[in-house]
Amino acid sequence: MISVCIPTFNGSKYIKQQINSILSQISNDDEIIISDNSSTDDTIDIIKGLNDPRIKIYNFKSESNSKLNNNILGRVSLNVQNALSKSSGDYIFLSDQDDIWLEGRISNTLLHLKSDKPTVVVCNCSVVDENNNVLIESYFSYIKPSQSIIRTIYKSSFHGCCMAFNRSVLKKAFPFPQYAIGHDLWLGMIGAYYGEVFFLQKPLILYRRHSSTVTTTGFASKRSWFDKVKYRFLIIISLFKGILIN
Repeated sequence: MISVCIPTFNGSKYIKQQINSILSQISNDDEIIISDNSSTDDTIDIIKGLNDPRIKIYNFKSESNSKLNNNILGRVSLNVQNALSKSSGDYIFLSDQDDIWLEGRISNTLLHLKSDKPTVVVCNCSVVDENNNVLIESYFSYIKPSQSIIRTIYKSSFHGCCMAFNRSVLKKAFPFPQYAIGHDLWLGMIGAYYGEVFFLQKPLILYRRHSSTVTTTGFASKRSWFDKVKYRFLIIISLFKGILIN
């Protein structure tokens, strides 16, 4: 069984196109898990309007006193964690609310996921604008993929919307760090440390960048030098703590 986990927040403009591109690739036994962080637009109405029993919607509101609730990265991570906690599939795919899955996104990935080891698969993507005009043909040409944990701490190539993994990874990943580090970086490091990571060179997603994009994944960060050093320090602490727990 496959679970596709989508964190949503005010994603009405593109969510229908995204979900339709996913529904066409999953079976009747699979599921799409929506975790919505209190959208104020008609995101949920649009999703319900698709009237597909494979779609399961959960409301999520991060706790105001949570350490992770202090910035966008933390809030997104909490929303993703909520979606993951509701999933029941053997194979879990992450998805943004505003991209488009290309044909073969699932079939090309499953070839590598059917393993007893914790396994992560990251596909390539093409970066597009609001009107689907291609800005970057290959994301991997912009950021060279690497499963090295040292390289990941410096510059992660674990791009959330391009990631899939088996349940063995999820069992090792929970509980997530109590720091605002990327959920995708965390899942990628877990796969790299305990099992296997595969990078698929073929672009299987149109990764949309637009004025309302929530994160700056892979692109220029506005954080100060001090914040970047602090962030990498938190990654190292989180990894050591995670290893001790597991």
